[in-house]
Amino acid sequence: MTFINHNSFVIVALFLLGTAVIALRQRGWETRSWLILGGLAAVLVTGYFSLRPSPATSETVEQIWAQVGQGTPVLLELQSEN
Repeated sequence: MTFINHNSFVIVALFLLGTAVIALRQRGWETRSWLILGGLAAVLVTGYFSLRPSPATSETVEQIWAQVGQGTPVLLELQSEN
């Protein structure tokens, strides 16, 4: 279940691309079909790279505690490493 949780975007993207290939193949491979498929792939790749979490800026607990209480709000967000 962890595999699905960590890779859900990729799984859904591959499902959407596969569905688009099947639907466009039934209509015949025209230039418009290739453009639609390329556009969908571009949207999915752009979405993947823009929505994935960024790496942590603080590595140790001491670095995090040093930022807490310094007069500015601190957002503590916990993420998995995948």
